[in-house]
Amino acid sequence: MASVAPPRVLQPLGHLEIRLPGVSSISANHDVVAVAAERLRKVRQGCGKVLLWAPRSRRISAIAGGCSDANGYNSIYDLVLGRTVVAWVFSWGDRGSGSDCLMIRQVSTARIGRAITRKNHACNAEYAGGRTLPAFESVANGGTTGAEGDLLTSLQTTASGIVYSIENYCNADCSAPPSTVVPRHVTRSFLVSPGGAETLLAGPGVRIVAAAGDAIAAVRSNSLDVLDLGTQTWRKISHGPVRAARADGEKLFVLRSKGLLETYDLRSGRRIAAEQLGSGNTPVQLEDADGAFVVYVSNRQIHVRRTLDRKDVVLALPRDIGTPLHAEIEPTGLYYSYNIRGTGALGRVGFVGRSRLVRAFGA
Repeated sequence: MASVAPPRVLQPLGHLEIRLPGVSSISANHDVVAVAAERLRKVRQGCGKVLLWAPRSRRISAIAGGCSDANGYNSIYDLVLGRTVVAWVFSWGDRGSGSDCLMIRQVSTARIGRAITRKNHACNAEYAGGRTLPAFESVANGGTTGAEGDLLTSLQTTASGIVYSIENYCNADCSAPPSTVVPRHVTRSFLVSPGGAETLLAGPGVRIVAAAGDAIAAVRSNSLDVLDLGTQTWRKISHGPVRAARADGEKLFVLRSKGLLETYDLRSGRRIAAEQLGSGNTPVQLEDADGAFVVYVSNRQIHVRRTLDRKDVVLALPRDIGTPLHAEIEPTGLYYSYNIRGTGALGRVGFVGRSRLVRAFGA
């Protein structure tokens, strides 16, 4: 049996990296990447921020990402950057209760615009410095004993705006033994236009997993379906569990169990490719994909897979790397982020130009 050649190693360029106190997520759109930069200290100076960074022009803009005076946790997750909006979930609270708030801001290549808000209320929190940040939605995050709440999930961008799903859950069923955990149930999914108008897309049981253009991929009753926002029609793609999905152009990339990646045509629903990511024995985290590359994390490494010949390039990262690791592929190149344990500057966000990435694969 012929041995498999080890993947090539791509060295990041230091001048195309920025250092931050900590990075929880990134989302790229062509020349700009949005970064959720968090501090772990529970002080006012430690409030999280969302940064917009353009590596090639070296321009950085900052948005207040959220900060609660509660003596508990503050975190930012599910960050997405579209052509005209940036959105994220700010989660805050203590051990007993909290809130998840969907924050949406208009953006352009020139400036950060106004905050979009459906109701004139804050995120049900006292923010540092006595200021309040407008939130699109404020829902209970639930407590630790028998508390019920809603969780904002599946945040995605489309040509028509932001789409997301809300899952209802209960930490423990009060009528059952304390250790009993009640599963989450998706209750509704919405589309938010760049102007702030909200439209109900689907009711219970429909969980959005990916979006591209005006197509939305969602899991419905163990079936992966696609909704066309223009015609409001559903079409079936496949059956079976979905671990993760990404959409780009006319393709839908679906990660199944044991690292199996399937590629579907979004229009016809036909499966056009299937391949193995990783060894099948280690967990695989699908990060992004386009027509030429698939980006995934496995064994604490960021991999870029060329779809033409299924060769891999691994990004060279420090040995003392922390979590989480993230990466996104854009026409301009590869954006990535990671954290380093035990240093004053915990987070790194970097960029590799598309031409340099292509050369790393060789012939």
